[in-house]
Amino acid sequence: MRVVPLEAFRDRVPMAIAVAAVEQGFRALGRGEATLPDPLVFELPDIPAEVHVKGARVPGGRHIVLKVATGFYRNRERGLPSGDGLFLLLDAETGVPDVLLEEHGYLTDLRTAAAIALTLRYLAPREAHEALLVGAGAVGRLAARAIVAERPLERLTIWNRTPARSRSGTARRRGLKRSPRRSRRSSPPASPAGKRRSSERCDATV
Repeated sequence: MRVVPLEAFRDRVPMAIAVAAVEQGFRALGRGEATLPDPLVFELPDIPAEVHVKGARVPGGRHIVLKVATGFYRNRERGLPSGDGLFLLLDAETGVPDVLLEEHGYLTDLRTAAAIALTLRYLAPREAHEALLVGAGAVGRLAARAIVAERPLERLTIWNRTPARSRSGTARRRGLKRSPRRSRRSSPPASPAGKRRSSERCDATV
């Protein structure tokens, strides 16, 4: 079995290819061709954590795909990501494990971003030239790439509840430049604990 580390494919899959693959999967599912069994879910409230196992098969494909996704919600206190995961590809003819992708949640985030691009393609008004992206985390960073790849926007605004991540997420986006005007800050309503969290809107232009 071949083990492929995250570094071998992170940010190396062109967004157009990711979007095309996700669209193909959605179409196969809509036609009733894809097989997706119910997910296996372990809920571990005492830890607290969740472990999900999902599978999929498309007739004619080389592999049967199994995905393990975890959420261990005290990991941030340990300096670790709360989410992790891997993909196991089984040979579709023999069932022999063929490839293990150490994706650590990246492919799930990429798939979500590609689905956002498809939403823009089929549902967004053609005359729209500005977009708002809420969230500048891992999914948000990939979603920004997907949005710009799918639609020739004049402005993409990224909002995040923590200013540092919003600035960092905007500055990292390939093909985007920080707007010269200063970011505008706002204060959302107080949280249940009575603390106010700062938020920030960062604008980027293509």
